[in-house]
Amino acid sequence: MMKRPTDSQNEIIQFPYIPASTLKVIAGPGSGKTYTLLCKVRELIQTGQVKPREIIILSLTNKAVDNITDNLLGVFQELSDKPYTDHEVDDIVSQIGIYTIHGLSNRIVTENMGIVNIIEENGWRGLVKLIPKDFWNKRNVNTANDRIITKKLQKLINEYQIDTDNIDETIEKVTKLMKHSNVLTNDDLIKMAVEFLKEPNSEEDTAFTKFVLNEAKVLIIDEFQDLYPGIFKLLKTLLGQKHFLIFGDINQSIYEFLGSNKEVMSELDRLRPDDKKFTKYIHDNFRSTPEITAAANAVINQTVPVQIKRENIVEKHPSGVYPIKYNCEELIDELDFIVSEICQLVCSSAKLSDIGILARTNSHSKAIADHLSTFGIPVSKLTTQPDWMSDQRIRFMIDLLQVAVSVIEEATLPKDASFTMKTKSNFSVIVTLAALKGFGSNTLQKLHENATATGASIWHFLTNTPVSKWGFTPAVTKKLENYLLAVSTLINDPPILEVEQPHILIDNCSSVISKLDLPLFMCDSNSESGSFQVNLKEFYSAIKLSLLSKPQDLPTATWFLETFHDQSIIYHNNQKSITQEQNTLGSVNVSTIHCAKGLEFPIVFLMGRTDYGNFPIETNALYVAVTRARNLLYLMNVQHRSLSAFPDRQSSLLQNQAFWKYYNSDLKRPFHASNVNNAMKFKKLQTKFGLMNRYFHSLSQSLKILRR
Repeated sequence: MMKRPTDSQNEIIQFPYIPASTLKVIAGPGSGKTYTLLCKVRELIQTGQVKPREIIILSLTNKAVDNITDNLLGVFQELSDKPYTDHEVDDIVSQIGIYTIHGLSNRIVTENMGIVNIIEENGWRGLVKLIPKDFWNKRNVNTANDRIITKKLQKLINEYQIDTDNIDETIEKVTKLMKHSNVLTNDDLIKMAVEFLKEPNSEEDTAFTKFVLNEAKVLIIDEFQDLYPGIFKLLKTLLGQKHFLIFGDINQSIYEFLGSNKEVMSELDRLRPDDKKFTKYIHDNFRSTPEITAAANAVINQTVPVQIKRENIVEKHPSGVYPIKYNCEELIDELDFIVSEICQLVCSSAKLSDIGILARTNSHSKAIADHLSTFGIPVSKLTTQPDWMSDQRIRFMIDLLQVAVSVIEEATLPKDASFTMKTKSNFSVIVTLAALKGFGSNTLQKLHENATATGASIWHFLTNTPVSKWGFTPAVTKKLENYLLAVSTLINDPPILEVEQPHILIDNCSSVISKLDLPLFMCDSNSESGSFQVNLKEFYSAIKLSLLSKPQDLPTATWFLETFHDQSIIYHNNQKSITQEQNTLGSVNVSTIHCAKGLEFPIVFLMGRTDYGNFPIETNALYVAVTRARNLLYLMNVQHRSLSAFPDRQSSLLQNQAFWKYYNSDLKRPFHASNVNNAMKFKKLQTKFGLMNRYFHSLSQSLKILRR
């Protein structure tokens, strides 16, 4: 991290606090935008313009929020005059509100209506089982494909919420279930937060909601190019008389499928009068070499404004190496080229963890990761959230916790409580029942209808109605009895709300799972079993991490269910950095372009191929991908009009000692030149992996194509 702000950064840091004003900071990749944002926060606090608790920092992604959280302590600690003790710095940083936009919305909604379920894949699959087959047949939807019908159900529910006059009885039933069980999509979460900001629940303690709306004085948005129309009303409601700072770069807007970012920025611009709107720029570039920066600027057709003097811009010295273009016909040739280049790079002093391979699709990134793994090259797949959160088995364990907590809360309600309050557990019960082997759609539909007819939750219906009156076959009845017996241990033996230790929570959930017939937990291979063990450890650590911020009066299970979406990413990234340190070479990072946004790598392989052919890459996505590279960029089958002027593949970097001296100096590593040793190491790897034979195979294939 830079220790001294540049002139352009200082203009922003020193800009005064002005209530009801907007300061827009336009800063490109590698310009030190986040550092400037953090120094601005420090300046506001250190000069007494605002208190730490009066600052709210928001971003759309966990990655951006985690980056801010990780680096905020360091910005305060680097002050030369040391005005704060370490304890005081910890206290200051803990008071600053740092959230994803959905995380802030979740906290507002949870404070006003209790724990909510943000619906994930398991949830949608459970809801699909409530839909009769005839419903899909009438719409010519293939019910054999789970992915198709879950996507179709999401679309139908969204359409129903927009146009409630166009009532469909089946969709209305599912929508009511979601509402009664506090099940929300991410879009619903934002809408509910806006409603509660405008009118907090008078029956609940809504101190946080009122504070965010009325007492916070500074609202900061990181990565404004990620904003989309669905969150404009939330920002407008939050804004009030706050000093509004927005940092970002419109050229990095790659989420247009969510809606127009330009539309949001125009709407935000209209919220302030002209004399309360200010714009600042940062043109510095601390990340990419001038050669890579030239390629990036060519992509978006950008030049430095004539009024900006080059000597006032901070940038790196040239490396002497331009982006490397490589084109080939076959995917296998592309993959073998990557393996060969990785071997050369490692032999030349690069680490595996220096390398980022960016693909356009998930399937392509998987193919790359699988290919590298066959050579024994360690791979780290980068995702928008930790692997454990995407693991359906871990999600099932969370659903079990949700069942237990909801049922316990329902049992304490007064008799005259509303139907909605009495049936919050329904969704989690449906999701967990749907995962049982042989528990079909018809059974689940009938169970839900029977319970609804009695005005009770599914759990209450099953536990308070004689088994003979359930109305199911002996086989189904036995499954339900077994389910009740197993899950009841979380509710009564001892109650899950009395369990404080994370390992006991997980042990209790595991005990329930062992008593149920769940295909979900049947691992087909050692690797699948191994990945579950890794994810289970991260799940445990995420629960443990949540205890650091848990209020004394809240049970561990309740607090975790309220906050795990925001707790997870911090542990995940910390764990990843620890793993990289333990292995000196680390592992190659494989990601989609979208997942790599906000990251940087010393070396980037950008893959232009898609599942449907080698089509030109979208301009903003290409710009984001190119600007992830710090020192070396490979353009693999990348088609874009702006890159035609750049030369094709240059000579091998293995002997380019000047570049590797530059490379290691930039990364603050020692470097010892040795052309002979590098070449010998590479030859050994070529022999080990059979790369020479594969190279001659590719060459002969190319000659055949030329002859044709």
